[in-house]
Amino acid sequence: MRRESATVVALVGEVAEGLLAELGRSVNVSVARAPAAGTGQPEGEEPAAARPGWEAGARALREAARRQSAYVIVPEDPLAEVAAAWREMWDVRGGPAAAARFEQCAAEALAAWRAKRFDLPDYYLIMAAAPDDAGPDLYLGPLRAARPRRAVVAGIAGRPGQAARALDTLRSLEHGPWWPPRRPPLLRRRPDRDPARSRLAHRRRPASTPATEPGLSPTETQPDRDPARPRLGHPAA
Repeated sequence: MRRESATVVALVGEVAEGLLAELGRSVNVSVARAPAAGTGQPEGEEPAAARPGWEAGARALREAARRQSAYVIVPEDPLAEVAAAWREMWDVRGGPAAAARFEQCAAEALAAWRAKRFDLPDYYLIMAAAPDDAGPDLYLGPLRAARPRRAVVAGIAGRPGQAARALDTLRSLEHGPWWPPRRPPLLRRRPDRDPARSRLAHRRRPASTPATEPGLSPTETQPDRDPARPRLGHPAA
């Protein structure tokens, strides 16, 4: 669990630069990006293509840890590559290669997480795709199922008023259990290869079955670092 004073929120999904600019002008909110390649790095650094998929998100989270804002928005996520591989895996056109790619990305992310190269953000705010473009989504699926209060939909891509909706979502974030301590939620078990079988398994699960980590009560919550959440101001002129 992290100990920064700021609440670090990864903004994922269909995120436009204009939305980030509007959020960055709001009181008590800042936007943290991964430092530019080579900035403050020793010579001989690996080219971008050779870096692991989780690295940019990990660097962005380290930058967020240095900020003093009450809320720090991070548009880069250590699990972004895993999320992309997750969606590709459910496309039947990908075949076994897509499943193998997901397993490889997930294994690399898990190894880095276990080595404490990164931690998950406090919350995920999800700018969901429009209904016509919706598909399997790692953030709306495994992460939200494991911790519904820490993976929250903030709006729909392409609709007006996205910044206002995102700020309203920040104001209403609820306390909840921290991410599972043993491994990130999506890596707890390998998904079924057949989407139809997977959907059937979900239907058969009793509605009362809690999606919680063993040994953790469904109602157990972890107090926020600052119970009195700072109020968010309107975007500065």
